[in-house]
Amino acid sequence: MTATTRPTWLEYLTMNAFFIGLGYLWNSLHQFLLFAMLPLMIGTAKQGSAYGMMAFAGLIIAIVVMPAAGALSDRSTARWGRRRPFMIAGTLLDLVFLAAIAFAFGQPLTASGVAMPAWFPFTPNADFWILFVAYLGLQFASNIANGPIQGLIPDLVPEEHRGVASGIKTVIDIAMFVVAALITGRLLGRSDWSIAFAAQVVIGAIALGLVVTLAINVLGIRERQLTAAEVPSRTVGAAVKRSFEISRERDPDYVWLLVSRLFILSGIGVVSNFAQPYFKDVVLAGNPNAEHLAPQLVGDLLTIIGIMIVLVTVPAGVLSDRLGRKPFSVIGGIVGMVGAVLLLFVRHRPLFALGSLQVTDFILVGTLIGFGIALFNSTGWAWATDLVPGREAARYLGISNLATGGSQILARTLGGFVLDIGNAQTPGAGYNALFVIGAIYFALGVLVLPKIRETRGNKT
Repeated sequence: MTATTRPTWLEYLTMNAFFIGLGYLWNSLHQFLLFAMLPLMIGTAKQGSAYGMMAFAGLIIAIVVMPAAGALSDRSTARWGRRRPFMIAGTLLDLVFLAAIAFAFGQPLTASGVAMPAWFPFTPNADFWILFVAYLGLQFASNIANGPIQGLIPDLVPEEHRGVASGIKTVIDIAMFVVAALITGRLLGRSDWSIAFAAQVVIGAIALGLVVTLAINVLGIRERQLTAAEVPSRTVGAAVKRSFEISRERDPDYVWLLVSRLFILSGIGVVSNFAQPYFKDVVLAGNPNAEHLAPQLVGDLLTIIGIMIVLVTVPAGVLSDRLGRKPFSVIGGIVGMVGAVLLLFVRHRPLFALGSLQVTDFILVGTLIGFGIALFNSTGWAWATDLVPGREAARYLGISNLATGGSQILARTLGGFVLDIGNAQTPGAGYNALFVIGAIYFALGVLVLPKIRETRGNKT
């Protein structure tokens, strides 16, 4: 099922529409909502560990479900096409678990005096455990949809135009990074609303966004039914069992690409995931309104990073179709590493104003990091689509979640525990340790890149 006709710009946007809903979901939840609610549920001293524990369990689910769902969709002969039925089913389940998260954010059990037994591990807060289970369910449901949708670009876009398609996907990913910063950061920053109520409003917006963008994607793409001759020659059971099968001997370049992505995405994750508690605990330490001001400051920071990424990503993706993927990935990783190192020396000191926005040294370094992320992301996904076999694109690109999900385990889980341990020794020391770890991750990812060859046009 190989595409031969270049899509129109509208088709490029339509095939990527659902990533808008997914992007707003996960950026809002991970960058803002969890770190807004966890201190209220279990206290500041355990917020990093709770975040890391949830991230680890959720990402294990994502790592398993995404490639398995992708493998099943690769051989689906459903009349609607092989990707859309999974997208619809996964989104319907998303709505159920989002409702459960909104319920937990209100902490009704705690208000009623309900708690877990004294012997229960980590925390007796019953609402936290509802949140924990609902979060895992959301990871399961979302990846039922997310695995198959990874195959749409290889399905619908000829190989020589996938740099453009992947660049547009990346712009959408980053745009939702900015949208989450603007909308979610501002909603959580409203002093006339409680944090819990604002978080529930955001959950409602997430649910609406998923439904609308799913409809655009499902109704807008021209996905045809897979014929029996195009189905990979193995049973459904064998396809699922083979979901994670990848060989260093057979697919050496793809394996090294996954390793590089693992480390560079880990560096990005360390920097982005802990910005909100850093502002609240360090920059705004002692400010009685810190829990409302921190999301606004982070929103300003992420907006500037996102603007830089949006400006750079598509031109870099287009150029990579001509000049190759490697140079952009290498430069992007190096710039990100330098930015992570500079984070050790900035403390949000005001430098000058742009309208109502107060530009600080932290925001300028964040802009540098944004430039590095843009260069890396503009070519990373296109490089992956170059290297995967067309007949099993969704399965291979689902395996890429081993790098994406694994990076978040290194960033969120390890980072969460480092944060709590470091801050327990000296206030603020946990954040310094995190930034050093982030720089090391970037460096390791760059060192791996020379091992990957440019292999466009040489897939089986």
